[in-house]
Amino acid sequence: MNQLILKEEIKEKIDGQKVYAVLMYSFNFDPIFFENYVMPLFIPDNDFSDIAIYNKILWRKYQKDDRIPPVTVYCDFYAKDRSVAPSLGYSINCIQVPEKKGYICNFHPKHIFILVHDKGSGANAGVKSQKLIVVTGSGNITPSGWCDNFEVFSIREFKANKSKPRSTTRNVLQDVIRSTAHLNHLPNNSLSGAEERIHTFLNYVDIKSDFVYHHSQKQSFKDFIKSEIPEDEQIQKIEIISPFFSADTYLLETLQDSFIHAEISILIPRLKTNEVTLKKETFDLLHERGAVWSKWNNSDFNKEVRNLHAKIYRFHGKENVYTILGSVNFTNPAWGKCFTDDNQSNVETAVLYKEKITENRYLLKPVNEHELENLQFLPLESLENNDANPFVRYAPDIHFKLDWKKRTLSYELHSKEKGVRFQNILNDIPIVKGIHCKALSDSDIKQLSANTLIEIAVRTKEQDLVYTYYPEQLHVESKPLEFRLSVLHILDYWRNLGDELASNQLSRMFAQRATNESGVIQEELVEPKSILNEMASYFNALIKLENYLFNPGKRKDKQTWFRDLKYYLFTENIDTIPNCLVMLEKDCQAGKPKSLYWMVLQIVIVNFYENASKLLPDFEHADFRNDILSIVGRLKKRSKQIANQIPGMEDVEVQNWVIKELKKNYD
Repeated sequence: MNQLILKEEIKEKIDGQKVYAVLMYSFNFDPIFFENYVMPLFIPDNDFSDIAIYNKILWRKYQKDDRIPPVTVYCDFYAKDRSVAPSLGYSINCIQVPEKKGYICNFHPKHIFILVHDKGSGANAGVKSQKLIVVTGSGNITPSGWCDNFEVFSIREFKANKSKPRSTTRNVLQDVIRSTAHLNHLPNNSLSGAEERIHTFLNYVDIKSDFVYHHSQKQSFKDFIKSEIPEDEQIQKIEIISPFFSADTYLLETLQDSFIHAEISILIPRLKTNEVTLKKETFDLLHERGAVWSKWNNSDFNKEVRNLHAKIYRFHGKENVYTILGSVNFTNPAWGKCFTDDNQSNVETAVLYKEKITENRYLLKPVNEHELENLQFLPLESLENNDANPFVRYAPDIHFKLDWKKRTLSYELHSKEKGVRFQNILNDIPIVKGIHCKALSDSDIKQLSANTLIEIAVRTKEQDLVYTYYPEQLHVESKPLEFRLSVLHILDYWRNLGDELASNQLSRMFAQRATNESGVIQEELVEPKSILNEMASYFNALIKLENYLFNPGKRKDKQTWFRDLKYYLFTENIDTIPNCLVMLEKDCQAGKPKSLYWMVLQIVIVNFYENASKLLPDFEHADFRNDILSIVGRLKKRSKQIANQIPGMEDVEVQNWVIKELKKNYD
């Protein structure tokens, strides 16, 4: 068992190659940690930093450049972060596992699939040039799971070894993907983009017999042990490493009945502060029933200042040692089969390794009675180790879909629920059965762009409950920025078009200036530099952007050009036209001359939006043209309102003359 840093190990496996798809399962989920620490692994040669604002700016640029692979994440609905939602557009599914009343049944696997280019296979982009990195273990997608705890992981690689794809039967990993997708209650068990790519790759993989995999939707952990460890092995010793235990001796007695000659050693579950994370009554009961409380055989592990969260089972026979590691705690819900009638079990995963006996094979050694007498107990209350239901878990099964482009929130509720309503958005209106679409107000958009978390309140006879949901986000490129910098900074971006290094340096500088010592965004910390001739600065920057987008001599391939047009004309990012216009509007409201805003509006309408619509054939880009016409109509309406507030510009003929002069270049 080697001590490694998971992030560095995955980075080494990816080896700078293109990532095609990512699928991750977790119990707990921290979106801020995921987006700033984990997701950057999936974009080779990235320029992310530890500044969240800078990373958000960069994510949108990478999205424009099509550098972000499809990513899908599954987590437990009740164990996700309930204070903040994902800010990016990856697929996130929060699962409520069906459970018998009075029980807690968790979505508990910790599993990672990464489909990546195989460095040694050449440049071909087909399945033969890909490999699948599969990580199974105990760590959640949280700082604790990836950085702080003592965790355990198995990392395997699979390459295409079939010349023709499998058409009917599925291998074990495809079964896992399908059965997990089924939990999401989507029609026809449809798969996300990431799931589909990985599932298709696995059609070309015959998994070898040495990969032995447990999934609790197929069989219980008890049955898995019975089926994979032969009776003639004559197991003499069992080692158990788990942070959580049920408050009875059922599992201990199950092992004693199955392996009657085996000594059962259990690692004392400790916090980094050295307290035992068990009730003393449970600890003593297991000891009385024959469990041998132990510590690590490796003295360095006993000095490790980390919370124990690993789950490992070792069965020592006369010839072989069987090691099982994954998400399975020593608890009754973890050991059962999920989805029997009246479900009482978690969704769990694990892998088994078989190896020949070696001299130094034991992970644990017994502690003496003196050590047992001096233990300090600090039992942890967690969703992971509670068998009884301590709170109301029956959140309404609602799927929310937020369309940033249309500024709407859709929801689907199949069952009739009483006393359910939105909280803090949409004027707290009731949520009723059926499929509905609601228009979002400016205040709703502002709140959701800062934190895309949907809160609902449920009134019951006993109490008022609040549940939080992560909505599916469409057209994230149109999501307003939660921070605003000076419009003069946007001009700096346009003056550095084509220079990615200079552009990223600007973003980093602005992000550092806009963030205080606590990491909180404070726009007032950013002081725009003074420009003697502000009008000339605007025009020069606009000319640079126009030349970048429309100069035929500098235009790249058609697909890249179209992608750039959509980014600069439609996207809300720090260096785009929509953001520039928002900031100009803000400057006018703060007292700046409206004439500059009006003139910039005319240039933007004629030189950018109308120009783009003329250059793109109707039959190829009908949706794009319709979006442009909608924006042009809105901008013209706003420009007329502004003109009526500028002395000398009220006359329509004056306005038309200026617009006519601008159009001369394009008629």
